[in-house]
Amino acid sequence: MQMLNELLLPPTDQQFGMLAYLILFMLLFALPYLGLVLVSTLASTGLRMIKSPLDRYFLEPWTGGGPMITFGVIPFFCLMFLFQLYFYGSSLPVFEYFLRIMFPLFGGFLLVYLYGKSRAMILVGLGFVLLLAAAFFTISTIDLMLFPEIWAFVETPLPAVFSIQVIIHFLIFLALSILFTGAWLYFLYFRWPEHRRPTQTFDYDQMRKITGGMMLGGVLFLPVLMLWDFYTLPVYTLTSPAFALGAVTIVLLGVLALAIVGILRATVARFAVTVMVLATIVFGLVLVNHQLLYARANQEHLTLLADQVKKEKENWTAEREAKRDANVVADEKLGEKIYNERCTACHLFEQRVVGPPYNEVLPKYVDNVAALEAFIRNPVKVNPDYPAMPNQGLNVREVKAVSAYLLSTYAAKE
Repeated sequence: MQMLNELLLPPTDQQFGMLAYLILFMLLFALPYLGLVLVSTLASTGLRMIKSPLDRYFLEPWTGGGPMITFGVIPFFCLMFLFQLYFYGSSLPVFEYFLRIMFPLFGGFLLVYLYGKSRAMILVGLGFVLLLAAAFFTISTIDLMLFPEIWAFVETPLPAVFSIQVIIHFLIFLALSILFTGAWLYFLYFRWPEHRRPTQTFDYDQMRKITGGMMLGGVLFLPVLMLWDFYTLPVYTLTSPAFALGAVTIVLLGVLALAIVGILRATVARFAVTVMVLATIVFGLVLVNHQLLYARANQEHLTLLADQVKKEKENWTAEREAKRDANVVADEKLGEKIYNERCTACHLFEQRVVGPPYNEVLPKYVDNVAALEAFIRNPVKVNPDYPAMPNQGLNVREVKAVSAYLLSTYAAKE
């Protein structure tokens, strides 16, 4: 985490406000695609074991190199940086968590891709196990957003593995993935002509029953899991919008159930677009609902983090300015020009004008140039016999120049 922190600048207040939306945007690509590949891999393996010719059609649409990179690899890399920013300032090893996600995730994608080429069962079995582990680790990492009070105490290699909330959210993810995969497979093979297969090699009736059964299973389990989730969530995370969004989701699941029953009863394809659209909306609504819960849980903590980041940025800026100032070379000619243009109206070396003569005040700065520079940069009232010196608005180079000129001139006069 320290290595990645060094590569990232502290997020601004505006970035903090955008982080939740950016994380949600990436999750809307990453989790549905991971669910598609995960469920399709399991279904393909099962059909292969019973020697069904349909096994290859479950993985074909999702496991090309292009979709895997676009929807599988890139979003997870983006999420790693977004979560690093989201947890900025905490002691959580987010970078290490995402490394533990990415190794099984990319390994699983690669094995499933190779299975499509070689049809070796060992590849698809191992690929499924790796993807399942990656999905669980992803959910456990995301759910850290729900419990900011434990961030300072998390020391395990994987976060919150045995939390009931992680288990519930993982089961919700699986149910959503089953529903989503069934709906999209049904849509692809019964709605898009370019995905239709010759009758002699593709059993449409069996595909309709399998995809319909997948959708029905997801629809039946999701309301139960969602209610269980609301029952076990910390009270401080629950808000009226979260309940309202949950209610809308359950209503949509009821509409989906009616469409799925119609699909299973019919002898011809119907409702393909309806179930695909509704399943996609349900997946999105559940992710949005979870983000509402996370936002509520992190409201106070993000305020504290924003204050901490502000202080860190101020310190970082001060350090950079100090390093820059240390490398500025004093130009006495520039100092003389500034003295003649700005200083002589109020100061001379040997007589009082508006301010005290330099011969009286410069001796205390002979061995303390930094104090003279600080006074010129931000003057304060010192002697009650004279008015306060106005700030001249000089930059670092000008302050160093005029300080050097005053001290060198004073030394020459002595």
